[in-house]
Amino acid sequence: MRAASGAEPRAELVHYLHQLGERLDDAQAGAVLAAVLGGAQYDDNMQNLRQTLLAQIVDALRPAVTAAVNRGRLRDDVTAETFAMTTVGPLVYQRFLVGARLGHDTVDAVVDAALRAWAP
Repeated sequence: MRAASGAEPRAELVHYLHQLGERLDDAQAGAVLAAVLGGAQYDDNMQNLRQTLLAQIVDALRPAVTAAVNRGRLRDDVTAETFAMTTVGPLVYQRFLVGARLGHDTVDAVVDAALRAWAP
C-alpha cells in the first residue's frame, strides 16, 4: 500500500490516499461502509471491524506522517490519527455525501490542504 520506501512524504501520502480513493470509488464501497458504521452502533463484531478498518488506514499513513514530521513538513504534534482525520474524512465526505468520484485532483488537493493546515 505504501509508495517506495524513502520517497518524499507527500508522495507517499498521496500514493496511499489515491489507493484509498480508488477503493472508495468502488460501486459497493458505500454499502459496505454504511453497513459497518451502522452495525457498529449495536454489534460488538461490527465495532471490531470498524476499529480494524480505522487501524489499517492509520497504520498505512503512519510511516509517511512520521517522515513528514521528521523532515519538518508537519508540526511535531501531528499524528497519523490527526492526519487521517483531516484527509480521510474529506474524501469520505466527497465520495459518499457529495457523490463525487475521487480523482487525482481531489486527493492531491486534500493532501495539500492537510499539509498546509499542519505545517510548522
